[in-house]
Amino acid sequence: MSDRGLSYSPPPVGTKSKKRKAATTSTTTTTTTKSKRTKTVQQPTKVAQHLLDPFANAKESIRKALASPNSFELPDDEASMRGLVLSISEYAKSLEASVAIAVTSGQPGPAPKPSEQIKTEAEKIAATIKSGIIKQMTWRSTTFEGRTPYVYDGFCSDPRVFGALLKLQGPPMCRTYKFTKDEFSGMIGEITHALRYDTLILTSDVKFEWYESGEFKVKGKYGARPRGGR
Repeated sequence: MSDRGLSYSPPPVGTKSKKRKAATTSTTTTTTTKSKRTKTVQQPTKVAQHLLDPFANAKESIRKALASPNSFELPDDEASMRGLVLSISEYAKSLEASVAIAVTSGQPGPAPKPSEQIKTEAEKIAATIKSGIIKQMTWRSTTFEGRTPYVYDGFCSDPRVFGALLKLQGPPMCRTYKFTKDEFSGMIGEITHALRYDTLILTSDVKFEWYESGEFKVKGKYGARPRGGR
């Protein structure tokens, strides 16, 4: 059969245009969706910025003061002025601690942290230490004599928090610290453990060993409370 005898039917008119229209509509919808999503992005509020950086207000006050030394505004009332001075002081103290950590460790110092946050984290570690020591206080052959040893292994990633735990003026500068049992109780809280016939108490000084990795050890001894004694 000759090729000339074959009939040729052209594609229906409008088929390609419909597909193109559908593709165009899909593209338009995608663009519109992206546009709507972009519009929903909002800048963080001042409250959110403060949560991300608790020293944001202090930094802003310092920036304004340096930009206009002779004309920057000061708070009108005494309470606001005290708040401003306090926030800048806390920021400076936190920077001091960060620099001290960087000098002793040879690594970049951690970001500034408010004193209240440091205090809260130190209290949590203190509670963990207390619980960990009490769990080790069981009756042994040396307990009646008051010389049963305990060793608590802990971790604190922030030297500033560990310094606050030990009531230091900043991050720890030594590897070991030694405290009396009364000083230790002032940091952690009184540690006692009641058994059936006796109450166990701490009987010796307490030694802290601190490592730059954040690991630390608490060592001491415990024993039975003397009958009729404290």
